[in-house]
Amino acid sequence: MERMESYEIAVKQVIPAARLSIIRSLSSKYMLNETQISRIMGISQAAVSKYLSGKYSNGVVHMEKKVDQALVEECARAVAGMGRKGEGTVNMYICRICKNVNDFGCKFSRA
Repeated sequence: MERMESYEIAVKQVIPAARLSIIRSLSSKYMLNETQISRIMGISQAAVSKYLSGKYSNGVVHMEKKVDQALVEECARAVAGMGRKGEGTVNMYICRICKNVNDFGCKFSRA
């Protein structure tokens, strides 16, 4: 298997793992439906459905274990009632979560 660059790991595993954790929290703790979550996250309802149904790669599941759940919960709490206005906040938290994982040597997190 070919070694992935750090940005590829971030895009293909860390960011989806962060999204997955946030989506799970918004669904289970805040009882939001897929449409509400999609508006907050700035992604399609179909994408939210895919995350919630488990149709993602093992790399995402593995990486989710490394995601800071305290940051996930902080994010979910912050955006639960924001609707479309929550997208920028979610993206800020995803960036923070990605920087926290950083065991893959991402050059962007050193900036």
